[in-house]
Amino acid sequence: MKLTGRTLAMIVVAAGCLYAAGCNGEKKIAIQIPAPATMQIPENIKQIGVWSSFKGTGQSEADNKKWGEYAANTTYSLIDNNNKKYPRYNLTDQKNMKTVSDANDLNAALGGTVKADASKWSDAQAYITGDVKVEIKDDKEHRSFSGGYMASFGTSFDVRKVRCTVSVSATMVNASTLKPMATLPTTTKSFNCDSKEDKERYGGKVPEASNIVGDLIEDQVKEFVAMIMKHDQDTTLAASPSKNVDRGNKLAVAGDYKDALEAYNAAIAENPADHAAHYNAGVCNEALGNLQDAFNCYDKAFKINAEERYAQARKRVKP
Repeated sequence: MKLTGRTLAMIVVAAGCLYAAGCNGEKKIAIQIPAPATMQIPENIKQIGVWSSFKGTGQSEADNKKWGEYAANTTYSLIDNNNKKYPRYNLTDQKNMKTVSDANDLNAALGGTVKADASKWSDAQAYITGDVKVEIKDDKEHRSFSGGYMASFGTSFDVRKVRCTVSVSATMVNASTLKPMATLPTTTKSFNCDSKEDKERYGGKVPEASNIVGDLIEDQVKEFVAMIMKHDQDTTLAASPSKNVDRGNKLAVAGDYKDALEAYNAAIAENPADHAAHYNAGVCNEALGNLQDAFNCYDKAFKINAEERYAQARKRVKP
């Protein structure tokens, strides 16, 4: 096919627009940064335990137990993995924590109202417990062609309709005083098979509901673990026409957060309205453990340009 001059011009314009879309600040650069705990847990709290099972609701008794144990085991595993990179806690064997859990069950069966003191059965200075509620709708929707060319073939098929909702709460409790030290209020995450964004996580497909529930539980447990210990935070950097922002991004990707922060501050000095520079400065401050400064930067970025990721970052480090 022969291209006319007008067609070629349109292609050039379209290509230019695509290039600009990648350079106008909308481009996101994936990065993982070391982030400090968002709650101040006393340094003398070293030995902690995870309850053998969170309290499960929303499903059958067997499934409630399964998801409760899964949430507890996921919490234990995430803390254990974080400890390998950022040593913080010694974990009490979960078998010992089950002894405490069984004692509580017995106490409740006998009409008791006081939870068993974990320090009497284990060496834990603090323990983690929680709740998980799971709701699953996994149905099939029958579809067929009632008219037109395809109807002549009698074509019909079933479509899976999967919707999952998971709510998780978790608390770290001082084993001696039984007072909460850190609490993740009940948070809810969901999956809807009709959501393109939700399916993108699974390559556009709809996996088994149990896999979805497991991922949603892990997402929320990660939020709790981030509260009590240093961790790796998945985040993004924003692009900007500013040469200083571009230089800062290269430094940040290389892990040189101090020099990157200087570059972003230089970009802000040149253009105080550069929301990408403010946001990226927040990312570096978060990586350096300056949470108040990080919040201030994220807040400025959001006030200049109300992007969802700016709002989420601000919420993550809010004092």
